[in-house]
Amino acid sequence: MIFKNVKKHLKRSTKKLIMKFFPDFRINTFEDEKFLTYVYKKRLGILQCADQIENLALRGSGADYDFLDQTNGPSYNLGLTSTDLHATYHLYKNSTNILPKLRNVIVFFVPIATGLDLTKTREKYRYVAYSHYFNIPYQCTQDISRRIERRIIKKCKNLAVPNIPNWYRGYDKKKFLESDGDVVVRAKAHLRENQREPDQMCWLNKMIELADQLGHHIWIVIPPVRSDFKNELPKPKALFSKLYNMDIGQHTILNFYDDDKFDDSDMGDTDHLNEKGAIKITAEVLTSIQSVN
Repeated sequence: MIFKNVKKHLKRSTKKLIMKFFPDFRINTFEDEKFLTYVYKKRLGILQCADQIENLALRGSGADYDFLDQTNGPSYNLGLTSTDLHATYHLYKNSTNILPKLRNVIVFFVPIATGLDLTKTREKYRYVAYSHYFNIPYQCTQDISRRIERRIIKKCKNLAVPNIPNWYRGYDKKKFLESDGDVVVRAKAHLRENQREPDQMCWLNKMIELADQLGHHIWIVIPPVRSDFKNELPKPKALFSKLYNMDIGQHTILNFYDDDKFDDSDMGDTDHLNEKGAIKITAEVLTSIQSVN
């Protein structure tokens, strides 16, 4: 019995020492070539067609998976996986310097967006590539190891230049979750970020203020989710209460969360649209934009 307790104590002590001296031991640092190329390609793609873009889609995998304009028109998908509203604001702000024809900013607002702070999650090292390629400042610098940051940036600088077709507008063929695992667990994780305090709504407010200054229109798009996932979340009134309590002025919310035009056949996994669903919601959004432009 004594030996068992000593063994348990040593295991706990060893774990504490590892986490103290190697805090990022169990964290994905997102320095693989596939991820870095994904970010680099988004950067090169928008520069290639910058003088044509009027509509810019932003905010995490919500935009990355859900915005697909098959017409290859004046729209660009700058959705980057797990980007929070802080990063979204800076992407928008920096894009205004390179997109002379920009008129509409499309923000895909999912439940997780309300409180998500990427630097507080296990995916925080995605920020290094986002910062390097898009000049996005870290929201919380002490959460990023400078040693790991330098290593990732070195890999970014040595990355092969990806080929960008002329028709590329930021959307690539998607790989969905092969197994959704426990839908309840995933829903709880999203709800945790939805309720995180302090929330991130100040950055959406900053986007609205900037849009007002520049004469742009913000389109806040609430996409659908799969029915089993939805059943594990609170009602939309509670999920999106902070959004609907904001003063968004003349800007627009397009809510497809409970829209019967979408069903589970449009979903690639619990909370991302498949290609069919992405084409459908993009057409709805662009039709709304055209109706007021």
